[in-house]
Amino acid sequence: MSDDATINLATVGTAELEGMSTQVFAGCLDTMSGESIARFKRMRKLSASHRSALEKYLLEHPEKRPGGESEAAPAAAPAKAAAKGKKAKPAKAAKAAKAAKADAPAQPKGPSPLLPLKRLLRAWWVGVAVKDLDAYDKNGGKTVPKTASAKPVEKAAPAVVTQPAAVEFSRAEMLQMLWGEGFALPGGEAFTEKLLNDLPVPEGHPCLDITAGLGGGTSAAANLCKTVVEGIEADPHLAEAAKARTTNERAPIACGDPMIQPFANKTYSAIFARETLFTVPDRKKLLAHLVPALRPLGSIVLTDFMLATRDPASPEMKAWRDIEPVRALPYTVEEYTELLDLNKFSVQGCDDLSTEYINFIQAGWKRLHTCLQTAKFSPETASMLMTEGNIWLARCRALESGQLRLISIKGALRPAHPMSDAMTMPT
Repeated sequence: MSDDATINLATVGTAELEGMSTQVFAGCLDTMSGESIARFKRMRKLSASHRSALEKYLLEHPEKRPGGESEAAPAAAPAKAAAKGKKAKPAKAAKAAKAAKADAPAQPKGPSPLLPLKRLLRAWWVGVAVKDLDAYDKNGGKTVPKTASAKPVEKAAPAVVTQPAAVEFSRAEMLQMLWGEGFALPGGEAFTEKLLNDLPVPEGHPCLDITAGLGGGTSAAANLCKTVVEGIEADPHLAEAAKARTTNERAPIACGDPMIQPFANKTYSAIFARETLFTVPDRKKLLAHLVPALRPLGSIVLTDFMLATRDPASPEMKAWRDIEPVRALPYTVEEYTELLDLNKFSVQGCDDLSTEYINFIQAGWKRLHTCLQTAKFSPETASMLMTEGNIWLARCRALESGQLRLISIKGALRPAHPMSDAMTMPT
């Protein structure tokens, strides 16, 4: 095997990975466990040649397939026992325990997984070991000097170690590592389907998603509603990444501002918006612009960060407002209901999804932290991760305080009254 086989694929940058030959790529897979290969396949976007090489490798090495290592272990145990003339013990109890563990609901325990990732990144940033970070802070941001030993010790010549290339990826790639392929927000496809459950969308009538992100939710909505869902994304970088990865013809993505984007009247049967309206200063103006584009009896489905009450802000809420990249202007549920009523909507559902959302946040950052434990970052990538981590940590703490909530609201346009009703004269 060549020296290139020592490359750790988990730490290879996007450009280096794209330029890697399939022979070197296959050689690198030999050094990875089945679990590492499965995680790498899930988290990284591969070219057609690399994906083909990976599938071929897994066919030739069944022990590296998902579950292959755990399935191979029980087979080895009876053989070893037979060699010693002992009867192998049945593995039923172990399997039952494993099944019970798998059936137990996955709930995050202990501190947020964002904290160890931020600590790892900060230690790398200031150039000290993680274990020395507390001493570094206590010393005013200076490296703690080592005490001189009584007897000088000869230092051995340092071993030549090949440092892995710095991991570098875009914000779109990082968001997909956190939330899943095609998603810029927590929850994934299953959460999208839950939000749109029982939505009355006539088949064939188009819908509009004004917060398309990376297109995953837009595509999931199109598949669920069996209709075209047009996606609008205001962030040019996310919109470009969404258009590059989208293959669903029923979920086209365009870059635009929904506040000024022209929409044809009475076109859409439903409009979707996720976790963005809390930064829009004039939501009344936005809805006045969108409502004419809805068909009669059309629906709106939105999720947003909302205030539990208008009580004085807690420290967690103040920290959240300070860290948001765009000024946060959250409404209460009552204020949202009043806004929808002014725009002729009847509220048909209002659900508090805060606990579920916190679980999504913590699971995403725990997954990313596990993947990047041994990675070396470029300064740009480390800065981006720290910024994103600070935002989501503040959101998570504000939600845990109970003063901020993640609320889903469904509304439907009220039927218009016929002109004859309005002009009926009393007798």
